[in-house]
Parts: sequence; structure tokens; C-alpha cells
Amino acid sequence: MRHPIGLIIVALVLAGCGLFEGAANDSECPETIAEGGVVDGIDLAAPEWLPAGLPLPEGMSIRHINETTDSGLRILTGFVADADPAAIATALGADFAGAGYEMLLVAEGFVSVSGNVAFVALIDDVIVLVDVTHEELPVRVDGNECPPTEGTLVGMRFDQAPAAEARALYAESSLTLGTATAAIGDQVYMAEGECFIHDQAYVFGAPGPTGIGLHFSAGLGYASVDVADVAAFGLDVTPVSGVEPEFGVTPGGFFVEGMFIDALGDLPLQPGRVEVTCG
Repeated sequence: MRHPIGLIIVALVLAGCGLFEGAANDSECPETIAEGGVVDGIDLAAPEWLPAGLPLPEGMSIRHINETTDSGLRILTGFVADADPAAIATALGADFAGAGYEMLLVAEGFVSVSGNVAFVALIDDVIVLVDVTHEELPVRVDGNECPPTEGTLVGMRFDQAPAAEARALYAESSLTLGTATAAIGDQVYMAEGECFIHDQAYVFGAPGPTGIGLHFSAGLGYASVDVADVAAFGLDVTPVSGVEPEFGVTPGGFFVEGMFIDALGDLPLQPGRVEVTCG
């Protein structure tokens, strides 16, 4: 809980590691790979450390387990074939509440953005952060046959903190819909997505076809603008340009201003600003 930006994306980044290793073709099932407390594979057994009675989506295939993160988090990632992310988020949130979990934070309008939380729940001294997103992954149909199938990737991150501390941590947090405007050079891009403000961290994510992302905390972060087949810009945070990016908070949201690198290689460094309005 101490590094919210990293936590928002860590589950899906880790979940992708190793999932397809060992597959000789597109329909062969991936091997199970286990090392140092991290397991990747398909149809894995649920770890013993899961809270008793933890709600899981019906038919979810566990794909990734990590009980040795540097931050002390434990991570579980699963896949539900032929499932809609918004429907899974709604149903799973209701299941958590019905199982006695206290909902610390629930999205006010849900957007399926990789790694963004859908809700945060508490039971006893265990905090569970849940994210859901659309994905295509192998699904076992027979023996070692696992053709790629569209569905919903579900990430769960488990942390421990006294209940009073957890409630205080999320008391000023918000998870709302928002819009972002990115002015890069002489081009302007706009996208609708989701704002997550928590523990002095500010995160915006928007799905394609115009993907705009902005994440920062304590004056450090990154931003990207990715328009399919048109543009791909990343904030220069090195900085190669010699210009330090400026991150800031406004009454209605947050922003970054700096130089952007063209990942397609067509343009030199471009001045730009990404401004997010939340709610």
C-alpha cells in the first residue's frame, strides 16, 4: 500500500510473465513455471494463503501466483473465458459485499483499463485490491489443447494492515470516470477513461483506440499517448531533452507538462501537456 502507482500495474505485468512460455504453437497449453514463490501456468491450484471464503468468479482459471513481492503483497491472477469485464466487476463486487467484506473503494463508473482497480475491499486486517480487464489467453479445451480465447483477466492483490489504518488510507481516495486532453506538438488527442486518486498518487488510464495514460506520485511518474496506427508518444523522464517534466494537481484533476519522445521515430522531441479532468 506504500507505492500505489506500482501496485496498480504490477498484477497484470507479472501475470503476463511466463504464461505462454513452453508453447510450441498457438493452441498448445503453456507449461507451469514455478520459481522463488512465483508460479505461472494454467488452471493452477488455489494457494493456501487465500482468505477463507474469498469470492472468486465462477469458472475462473488461476494463471499467476506470487507470494514474494518486495512490498509484501501477495498476488493472484485468474482468467474467465467468454466474460465481460464490467459484468465480472459488478458481480464480484456484490459477492465480496455479500461475503462480509467492507468495500473501501468502488469505481463510480467502470472502465476496463489494464491494471486499474475496480474496487478495494477489507476483511479483518486483509485489504484486497481487485482489477479486471479484457484479455485473450489460452483456455484448455482438451488435454494439452489451449486455443486463445477472449475473456476477462482478474487480478487480486492482498495486503495486510489494521482495519482502522486501512479505512483511513482510503478515506480521501476516489475512483471516477474522467477525460484527458493531450496536446503534443501541434496535435491534440482526447480520451475518456478512469481517474484513481489515492494516497497522494494520481492515475489516469484510457483504453484504445486513443490510449492516454498519466501516473505520478511525489513529483515522479510517466505519461503516454498511443493512437492506433497514428501516434505513440512517451514522456521524456530521463530527460534526454534536458527538460524536467512538471507534474501538478488542479482543482478538477491533474496534469503533466514536458517533452515527449515519438516512439514511432518519425518526429523529434515534442513539447506537450496531458491534462486530466476527473468526475
